[in-house]
Amino acid sequence: LQSDVKPKHTVNELKSYVDDTDTADHNLNWIAIPEQNILAEIKNNSLILSLPKTTKSSALPTKSTVLVIVSDPEGNKAFRTLAVEILPAPKKKVKCDIYALPNPLQSQFYTITIAITEGVLEFDPTIVVNEEPQVISAVDSERNQIWTLAYSINQGNNVEPISRLQVDVFEGDSDSGTKIDSRSVAITLPTAPNFSQYSYNGKISVYPNPIQQSTLHLVCPTVNPPKVHIYTIDGRFVTMINEFRRSKNSWEYSWDLQTHLGEIVSNGIYFAHFIIEDQFLIRSESIKLWIQK
Repeated sequence: LQSDVKPKHTVNELKSYVDDTDTADHNLNWIAIPEQNILAEIKNNSLILSLPKTTKSSALPTKSTVLVIVSDPEGNKAFRTLAVEILPAPKKKVKCDIYALPNPLQSQFYTITIAITEGVLEFDPTIVVNEEPQVISAVDSERNQIWTLAYSINQGNNVEPISRLQVDVFEGDSDSGTKIDSRSVAITLPTAPNFSQYSYNGKISVYPNPIQQSTLHLVCPTVNPPKVHIYTIDGRFVTMINEFRRSKNSWEYSWDLQTHLGEIVSNGIYFAHFIIEDQFLIRSESIKLWIQK
């Protein structure tokens, strides 16, 4: 038996294991006595073995037994103890999303966030940026599914500026662990966009603010819809919005107030990082969001 793969096994034609030619199949009386960690049932001349639904998968194989007793109408009995091996569930492949975006509070840093989307890690991950292991911290300490770090892109005056970030994620140590995923990110420094092509002053604002409902209205001087990354006040990535629709003189988006992982955001102060015409804009006075549900 194996959790998640083969939780049930059937032994057919039990009569073929009994040397009793004088007794019909339906006149044989079968009894199956399993150990506590498995289930056993006799049905239609077959022995059905299964794992309880509440069984927790072990990391190592375990052993169990089933005592099978058969008797005929004359009172003759025979028995046999069957050994059952319970294999651990196969390890699911771990998958993750990698986010590397300019820190909205400190322009000399990139915020790198790793979010596990499938599977469960047995060991804490190691993040290697441009071939150098980095110190990371867990964001959700209970589930250990999200990690983040602040990576400095300012390497000093005597070093050639960094143009790309190569982010590699490993389960366990980067030398002996399993590589989960990797991503190459081009660095784009925050710059103020040129609003001279617009007929008004380029003011960006979001309303309602405080946000008490799901529809956001963005007053933004762009022909094409903007992209917005939302961060917590300490720079952790929350979600990305890039599906605005035109509504008179503003862009509109129905946000369900959920993070990219499907969790409802908490009340508090957040920062929105605008991407307009392929340029990053950070203006603390105009991109501060207050969520008060």
